[in-house]
Amino acid sequence: LDLADEIALPADRMPAELEVTPLVEDLPELVAGWEVVDADWPHRDEAAALAASLASLSADHLVHADLRDDNILLAADGRTLACDWNWPALGTPWQDSVDLLISAHGDGVDAEAVLRGRERLATVEPDHVDRWLSGVTGFMLAASQRPVPPTSPYLRIHNRWTAEAAWSWLAQRRGWA
Repeated sequence: LDLADEIALPADRMPAELEVTPLVEDLPELVAGWEVVDADWPHRDEAAALAASLASLSADHLVHADLRDDNILLAADGRTLACDWNWPALGTPWQDSVDLLISAHGDGVDAEAVLRGRERLATVEPDHVDRWLSGVTGFMLAASQRPVPPTSPYLRIHNRWTAEAAWSWLAQRRGWA
């Protein structure tokens, strides 16, 4: 999570030549992903409403937007490096940390305890985290329904796993589980 904190540069400290836009503009499925999810999905409408409000969150920090365990390298000198910068964008200063915690939650880690124990995360409005979790869930559920690309045969399995991990955490937080 320290790496996520390092990445989260305020927009006014980023190099001028780095042109990034808010992630919700680059990936509108974060807001609209729930539109293609089955209507009988539990709490679908409530989750869709949460995701629809993502654009109202601040988008004033650099985000990796795909920070997860397989996009992190451990260098021989002890540094931790982020790779696969497919979607550098503007988002919240805590977004990449929550993305990492989605994977951790999916692997059985108590993400809530970590969230409460990290300075940058402990003060985030719970509803803001829920909005992000809902956006990720809808985005990943929609992505999991696309055809499997021949160059990445396990991508849709990953999409579904991430959606289920984000949903499980969101449902737990909202009392939907």
